[in-house]
Amino acid sequence: MENNNANLEELSKILSIARTKKGYSQRKVARLINTHHSTYNELEKGNIKKPDIDMLRSLSEVLEISLEFLLTTAGYSDILDSFKDTSKHKTPKNIKELVKQYRESQLDLLEDSYEKRTRVADCRTRIFQMMLLLKDYDYYKELLPPEKILAQLTSIYEDLEMCAEKYDYSKLPDDRINL
Repeated sequence: MENNNANLEELSKILSIARTKKGYSQRKVARLINTHHSTYNELEKGNIKKPDIDMLRSLSEVLEISLEFLLTTAGYSDILDSFKDTSKHKTPKNIKELVKQYRESQLDLLEDSYEKRTRVADCRTRIFQMMLLLKDYDYYKELLPPEKILAQLTSIYEDLEMCAEKYDYSKLPDDRINL
């Protein structure tokens, strides 16, 4: 892993600005990335010639900076070439948020499916009960006039029609195309 294209001065500025924007001290950042504060201080000063990739990954998450950007600035573009994908310029926080959105939409889809199955089962029960009543219609015709039968059938039809509607896929995260 060559580090010939490293711009440590630029990396130093990026880290310092991002840390300041977050309102973090160097000690806090060091604690968040699980390293000694003097190590982080040296990195931010530009004194570490070959920054650790895992440290850069942690900094990407904590400071919400694109890992690709940090790796490129630190001179690890050869590593990036082997991992080219469509998630460029996404911070781990962005990706975590997208996963969270997908999880929520998955739960919403499951809930929608559950509600539809429950409603269909209820409609089947209502139809079955109506069929039993209609078998002995002469006995129940006082309780079940044709208007009431039609009203119940209309209600069942409306419920089944609602169950036949497709899931609203616009509820999925907008960024799904860029994955």
